[in-house]
Amino acid sequence: MLAVFKTGGKQYSVKAGQILKVEKLEGKKGDSISFKDVLAVSENSQNTIGAPLVDGAIVEAKILDQIRDKKIIVFKKRKRQNYRSTQGHRQYLTVLKIESISMGGKKSASTKKETEKAIPIETKVFESNDMKNVYHKMVVTDTKICKKVKNNSPLYTGVRFSTDIGKIYCYSSINNNSGKANTIYHVWYMNGELIAKVRIRVAKGEGVSSFSHRDIGDTDKGTWKVEITDSDKKILDTIIFELV
Repeated sequence: MLAVFKTGGKQYSVKAGQILKVEKLEGKKGDSISFKDVLAVSENSQNTIGAPLVDGAIVEAKILDQIRDKKIIVFKKRKRQNYRSTQGHRQYLTVLKIESISMGGKKSASTKKETEKAIPIETKVFESNDMKNVYHKMVVTDTKICKKVKNNSPLYTGVRFSTDIGKIYCYSSINNNSGKANTIYHVWYMNGELIAKVRIRVAKGEGVSSFSHRDIGDTDKGTWKVEITDSDKKILDTIIFELV
């Protein structure tokens, strides 16, 4: 079972057993926490989209740690005024482990691997604009569905689109610390059916932009899902959207 919930002004796509970092939440290490602002739930090809929330859906999680993110530098300068200001900031974050997802009395405490069909694999290569900073693992920092990608940035993002646009993009930003180029996959599903699996080579570094797209038409209306996975089929992120 997959769920999309919101906290701290952001949306997160999760499954039971997943570990993620969110904006700081009150609580100590080991405390349990519940999220009732669930926007969507997907289970066994059955997708429920909230309006705006899914009735009776709850995501249960446990606090693993309270940490601070890596330091960012903010530099300001005023032209012809000899003004320069440098500040550092480290965001407070809470590390969570998703314990279970429940809806209407049904609870998922573990996930099942979806059976994959043999389909052609497309290959794309993207290079990083910033090779200075390296993280400790492959991390998806952002995933968007959009109408267009320009200059490695998603444009016209959302979760509900008309099939009249003709083409839909899945954009993801990756922090790759493996010390070498690595591989991720964009796995596309429509109404629970596997449609395409796109292989993407990701250069080492921070903020590597990657994206794939599908041509769409009137026959493609329904609930879609894109899973971002690594070469070991581990799900790094998931996003759900609708075509109408």
